[in-house]
Amino acid sequence: MMRQAYEAFLIEVGLSGNVFQRNFAKLGILSTPGTWFSNLWELASHLGVSISTDSKYHLKPARIGDELINERFLSMDMEESDLEPLNRVRKHKKVLFLSDLVHCDGTTIRSNMMDNSEGLSPLWFPREKPTKKAYELWNSALGTISSAGLQLQTRLGSFVNKGASDRNWFISEDGNNLYHAKVVDFEDTYTVYVGNNQPCSTRRKR
Repeated sequence: MMRQAYEAFLIEVGLSGNVFQRNFAKLGILSTPGTWFSNLWELASHLGVSISTDSKYHLKPARIGDELINERFLSMDMEESDLEPLNRVRKHKKVLFLSDLVHCDGTTIRSNMMDNSEGLSPLWFPREKPTKKAYELWNSALGTISSAGLQLQTRLGSFVNKGASDRNWFISEDGNNLYHAKVVDFEDTYTVYVGNNQPCSTRRKR
C-alpha cells in the first residue's frame, strides 16, 4: 500500500531523482496539499532533514535520451506560477516523459497532445480538468521545446522501459481484430477493425 502511494506521488509531481531532496518551496505546488508524502516532503524541507530513497524507486525513462516533461519545463526557467497549470494538463494527458508526447519516430509530437482530450495510460493518474488558459500555456510550452513542425530538437533513442502513455492500439489474441481506444465524453471508446478493414465502435463506461 505504501509503495503504491509513493508511486502515485511520483506520477503526480513528475520529478526525477530523490524528490524529497528537491526544493519544496518552489516545487511543492506539484503535489496535492495535505497528502502523506506531500506533508513528509514539506516537513523534511522545513526541518532540514535529508530523506534518501533507493534509485530503483525513481521514475525510469522509456527511451535513451528521454527526459521528464516537468524537468524540461523547469530547465526553461518558467514562471513558478506556470508550473501548476502545466502539471495539471500533463496529468490530464497522462504523460511523464518526452517519449510519451511523441510518435514512435522519437521526435514528432502527437497531435492529441495539443488538443483538450484526456490521455490513456496503464498507470494511475489523478483526474484533472484543466482550464482553457492551462491548455493554451501547455501548447505554448510544447511549441517552445519543439520546432515549427512540432519536432523535438533531438530525436529520442531506443526504448529501454515501458512508457506511461498508452499507444491506444491492441490486437486480439487470435490476431483477427485490431482495437483503437480513446476517451469520448469520459467513456472508454473502442474502434474495432475486423478482417475486411471496416471499423465499428463500441463504448464501455468507466
